This record gives sequence, C-alpha cells and structure tokens, in this order.
Amino acid sequence: MKRILLVLLPLMVGLGGCQKTSEGGTTTGNPLINFKITGSSSAATVAFHRPNFVSPWLYEILKPAMALPPPSLVDSNGVTINLSEAWMVVRSVEFKPSETPDAGEVDGDSVSYEGPYVVNLLTATPESLGQVRVPTSTLRRIKMKLHNADSLPNTAPPALLNKSIYWKGSISGHDFTISSREGYEFELAGPNGVTLSDNSNVLMSIQIANLFKKMNFSGITSTTDIDENNRFPTANPCPSIDSSATDLYTCFTKGLKSESNLGRDDNGDDELSGDDSVK
Repeated sequence: MKRILLVLLPLMVGLGGCQKTSEGGTTTGNPLINFKITGSSSAATVAFHRPNFVSPWLYEILKPAMALPPPSLVDSNGVTINLSEAWMVVRSVEFKPSETPDAGEVDGDSVSYEGPYVVNLLTATPESLGQVRVPTSTLRRIKMKLHNADSLPNTAPPALLNKSIYWKGSISGHDFTISSREGYEFELAGPNGVTLSDNSNVLMSIQIANLFKKMNFSGITSTTDIDENNRFPTANPCPSIDSSATDLYTCFTKGLKSESNLGRDDNGDDELSGDDSVK
C-alpha cells in the first residue's frame, strides 16, 4: 500500500511568510516546537477507536498520517475516487491553551505563523512551517485563517490562484473540483491538552479518506465544479458530518474540520501512530 502524509493538514510552501513569537516568558513555559500540516489516507475508523467524549484530534491512539497519495479513496457508497490535487492556503496559525474560543485571550497571548502558506496535501515529503516558540506547554486549540492566494509557487496549479482551497479528482469517469474563495477561520479544539516540551514535533493531519468516505458523490454524473456559488445541492449528502447539510460544498468545508487531528509526533517520522504520545 502506498502511503500519504493539516494535520488541516503532504505539505507547505511559504509565500513571504514569517514567524511571530511571543514576547518574554521562559523556555519551560514557552517551548520551541516544530509544526507541520499534512493529509492522511487512513481508513475511516475513528469512531471505533476513541471514547465519544474525546475530541477527534486528541484521542490516544491516532491513525497513521502518511505522506504519499493513497492508491484509492471511496465515497459513502464505496465508489472509488481518484484524487489528483489537494491544496489549501492558510495564514495566521495560532496555538492556544484554552479549549473555548476567546476564553482568557488577550492581545499578544498567542504565537502565529503569519504566512500565507500554500499547502500541498499530496506531497511525498511534508515541509515544516519551521520552529516557533509557543506561549503554553499544554495545547488545547489551534486556529488558522484560510487565505485566498494572490500568488503561487511554481508547483501549485494555476486554478488555485485567488482561492483558499482547490481539490481535483474524478469519480466513475467524471472529473470534479472542489474549491473555495471563502477566507473563513478554521479551528480545532478539545478538552484534553497536548503536552508540549522543547523541540516537540506537532503534526496536524487532515484525514482525507475519512472525509470522502462520509460524503455521497453519486450525484456527480458529468464534469462538475463545486464552490461557494455552485454548492451542488443533493439529498442527505453527509449525515455523519452534518445531518442538516443539503449540499456537497457544506459537507466538504465542515468535514475539513471534523476529519482533522492534531498530535505530537514524538519519534519525528511524520506519522501519528500508537507509538506517539498524545495527551
């Protein structure tokens, strides 16, 4: 089986990006970490491996996050999906000690990778955003903004220009794309913190196989471009992601969050597995 490597989350080329560190603090309270975003071809079995009260990105035994495109993906009907492109553009990545948005937050009480960063989720070798010193030794929340790219590296597809998301694939011989120009904020949070120390490797993984397995693509019967203007309405497209959703665009954008994990890659092999410590 081939292997595929956020986490939302494969990986990154920075465009004029810079790192913003917090002022003051001690090494003990402000550990220096390495951060990567990636994709994963792991099977959609998360519900069988974690208690219901544990957030998807913080369970003890995480599915492998591997750095090569999967040999095949399937939708909720078991129909094979061939994925050729999976890109997202992020900026202002922030690490938070609180689970609840805005809880106890004050100006300067976070650290950011400013970006923007163009992220290829299907690369063979993940690229790190680099090192940054974070203001907390226990990570409970990460937030970032999806950003419409105004310039691209040579490796990115031209169709990503002026978009924050661009994925391309085919199902049953029909090509489709899913893209977005919406620059909304992307947050992952959980009650159980990931304990950090100096030189921790923090990995965000978007479970691509999970995402597609929970979406019904049967309505795609010709070349289809899905975006915020053409959301592709369909009946009950992703009940396990959002039972109220009525279109594939909503399923995809919400699924990017629900099918993302965050953990500490202790052995530095760019995978989150049972050998890694996640609190």
